[in-house]
Amino acid sequence: LPAGSVRLLVSDGPAVDQLMHPPQMGAKPLNIPQTIAQLNSVHPSDRLYVTLLAPEAQAALDGRTLPALPLSVANAMEPLRQNSGMTLNGESADLMASVPMNAVISGQQIVTLDVVNQ
Repeated sequence: LPAGSVRLLVSDGPAVDQLMHPPQMGAKPLNIPQTIAQLNSVHPSDRLYVTLLAPEAQAALDGRTLPALPLSVANAMEPLRQNSGMTLNGESADLMASVPMNAVISGQQIVTLDVVNQ
């Protein structure tokens, strides 16, 4: 990682799902294969997840997440945001790890770390 601040999200499964597949206003209804794919990608609530929140744009369109978009691509996709329900976020979520908890957990916490070069 480059030197500077980095944010980590320590959370339950639904918080990860909300980052990876944010709700889209005005989005087209999903067909059956898209619905099945989305249901299969849901993160269970009996695991603890650690997600890196990188300072890069992330878009969600048609049930897919497009992380780490270059700024030029994010700007070119801006008209889609109003017309087709695309969401654009200033941070990209990169799931780093998960640990089984043997119980259902709920909640989230963001931890800010300072990365230094040595």
